[in-house]
Amino acid sequence: MSKRSSDSPPSKKYKRHAHTPSGSGAVQSPFALVTTDTWLGCGRCAQLFGLTPLAITSFEAVLTHDPANMEGLTGLAAALRAHDIDLNQTLGTQKAIDMLTRALSTHARALGTLFEVFKELAECHLLIGLSDQSQVYLHKALELRPEDSSLWLLSGQLLIRLGQPAKATESFKNALFKLPHQKLSPEEVDIARSAHAELAAIAAAEGNIDMATQELMATLHLPPLPPTRSDEHAALWCALLTARERADDIGGAISACENGYRAIGLDHPRLLVTNAHLLLLASAPQFYNPALAIVLLEKVIAQEKAAPGGLNEGEGDFLPWYLLGKAYTLADQPTKAYEVYQVAITRASSSPLPWLAVGLLYLQLAQLSDAFEAYSQAAKLQTDDNSLAIAPAWEGLSCVYERCDNQFVDAADACLRAASCYRASGNTRAAAEVEARARELSLAARKEGPPPALRNPSELPTALLRDLVNVSPSVRIETVKHQRELHARNQQQAQAQAQVQQQAQARRGVQYPAQAARPVVLPPVAPANGITTPQVRPAQQWSPNASMAHPHQPQPPMGPTPGAYYYGPGQSLQHMMSPHQHPPGPMPRGPPEGYPPGQHFVPVGQSYPPPQWR
Repeated sequence: MSKRSSDSPPSKKYKRHAHTPSGSGAVQSPFALVTTDTWLGCGRCAQLFGLTPLAITSFEAVLTHDPANMEGLTGLAAALRAHDIDLNQTLGTQKAIDMLTRALSTHARALGTLFEVFKELAECHLLIGLSDQSQVYLHKALELRPEDSSLWLLSGQLLIRLGQPAKATESFKNALFKLPHQKLSPEEVDIARSAHAELAAIAAAEGNIDMATQELMATLHLPPLPPTRSDEHAALWCALLTARERADDIGGAISACENGYRAIGLDHPRLLVTNAHLLLLASAPQFYNPALAIVLLEKVIAQEKAAPGGLNEGEGDFLPWYLLGKAYTLADQPTKAYEVYQVAITRASSSPLPWLAVGLLYLQLAQLSDAFEAYSQAAKLQTDDNSLAIAPAWEGLSCVYERCDNQFVDAADACLRAASCYRASGNTRAAAEVEARARELSLAARKEGPPPALRNPSELPTALLRDLVNVSPSVRIETVKHQRELHARNQQQAQAQAQVQQQAQARRGVQYPAQAARPVVLPPVAPANGITTPQVRPAQQWSPNASMAHPHQPQPPMGPTPGAYYYGPGQSLQHMMSPHQHPPGPMPRGPPEGYPPGQHFVPVGQSYPPPQWR
């Protein structure tokens, strides 16, 4: 449910209900009428300025003097919904449902013919996910007021929730059609803005970028939102930037950034982050500008540091730090990139994106052991083969193997895993390219062809990063929190399976080396000066108390994950066990079509050996 309709001030036509007889049938005294009208004015002002707690208090005071006051009931319900949206909860909305249902039962004669009450009940049920009940109340409201455009807007939003975009499109168009053709009131402007934004979202989901752009332009040509709703205004501008980027119109997106700054201001973090993302796209060399992206992102981080409570590196939005690390990497400043990537890893250790970025940084600095650890962690965090981030992780592992002596077979296998994941996600072009690379590596392994030239892994799919940039920081934080909880559950299950396996092996007399728990930390980057060819450091002992001041310190194991290779204190990184000694993964796939028969192939989901360093 959109917050726009919840935050919009009530229409002036509701004022007449403040002076009507109360639900008990008794006429209000002049003092009660004045008091009720005063509290209604306070509630409207509080809603207008986004002061939700004050709006709740004001509308509660209205109902103290007039329990059947329609504007007091609907205003309080809308304020409770807005408060729930701010806190990401549903307690207030459920309270509003109980209040409205009780009021309808007690004051049926006064409220039973007012569509606004049924509309508010429909919105409340929709917010907490009760679509069927919402549909019942919405149908009742439409029977009472079929020409009301706000009801058709709500109908479209409900149909979106029910998975019926075609019918939703008709409802949104109907909402626009029923608006007056003359000057619109602020409430009607909100309805038009919401309807155009919803139509743009439907068009974008269907791949009709031109239509999405037209609807967003229509939205932004409406009278601007007040400063208290700058986040909503910025979201519309960012949606337009994303639509232009999807249409490969980076110049138009950059121009729209400038228009957005004029409309909202130069300091809105969401617009700054989206602008920086556009400046880091290698597909638009004429607009490619990592230096300017660094300036914009540092402004976002400075705002975060200046916010109440200061900077907490363990909490908050990881995306500005991730993009800043990428900008520093592209600007050939690996030390600064390493520093900001540490914050991104701390905030989103369960997301593959920062691990992929760190892996590329270490790969470019020829710190192959660290690159291997980072890419391995990115691969472990994926839950299915069609994730857009898992194929780059396997490509990165392939690039690590290529830089090691006599591991072309392993490099080819990693390529085939990447190709399988690309095909699962629908990227057949990338799958064919990686399969061709696997054939070259296979020929080199059999001494039937020259080793292919070294390469870096493919860029992270633009769609994956675009989807992250296009949502609000709060949504990104919630997504990372969900990923962290899911990863923690998976780790608990893995540890339980590992304990069962170790107990079974212990009964057969097989001993495993003890493993130390590993914190999520990054090894410092080695100095980049003078590195022209890959130089792999020798394996050394690792201590849990080792300082990060040593750039060549080998890293501890990622944890006792079944099927993972590890090395503990006093051991060097090596093949610890055969892959076949670990529990099998998902049902293996065969090699892709056209791959030479009889070649070594490790399907996706099975264990994989670490490189043998020179």
